[in-house]
Amino acid sequence: MNIIQRIENEYGALNDTEKNYLLNNAKYFTEEDADNFLIAIAKEKKKGVKPSVKEFSDAMKKIGKKPPVYYWCVCLECGTEYAYGLPMCPKCYDEGFECRAYEVKHSDFKPPMKTVNYNKQYLHGDEGEFICYECRFKEMSYCEHFGNPEWQCRDYRECPCSSCCSKMKSGNAKIKTEEKERKPDYRIPLHKGANNDRKQ
Repeated sequence: MNIIQRIENEYGALNDTEKNYLLNNAKYFTEEDADNFLIAIAKEKKKGVKPSVKEFSDAMKKIGKKPPVYYWCVCLECGTEYAYGLPMCPKCYDEGFECRAYEVKHSDFKPPMKTVNYNKQYLHGDEGEFICYECRFKEMSYCEHFGNPEWQCRDYRECPCSSCCSKMKSGNAKIKTEEKERKPDYRIPLHKGANNDRKQ
């Protein structure tokens, strides 16, 4: 029985906001974490009142499972909400302007669906490379699995980003292989003439 079912059995039905909060923040709970979380909720909530996101958040902190905080930008010029990693406002860029002035929003919940995000969060790539800012397929194209060599995509053939994703997957797979093959050198020579073959 998952944590949502356990809470609903104890306190009644949760709304979508409460369920989403638990799905995002309690999905990696062990059985022990879940038990401790339920005990902490019982201590946090007011008598006769169903627990809400505030009680869930306080209970998380009590058991040492600090929930993540999500950050994103709001353009000061046009109000577009966009991912924190993007170098400038995407809407202003589409209209032929550069705008890097923004305020930061933060929340215990993921940014709203309208928040613009791109798979390639940069403006200048390698020569001849397509970047998301210039791509005609960029709208709603963001994928959290983009370029992940271990992810098996079911929509690969239909996805307009598959070509870029494939190149990124190959590059990331190569980096992972090189990291496995590279042995760390923890030693520092004591004297100038010390044998340092491992670095050659």
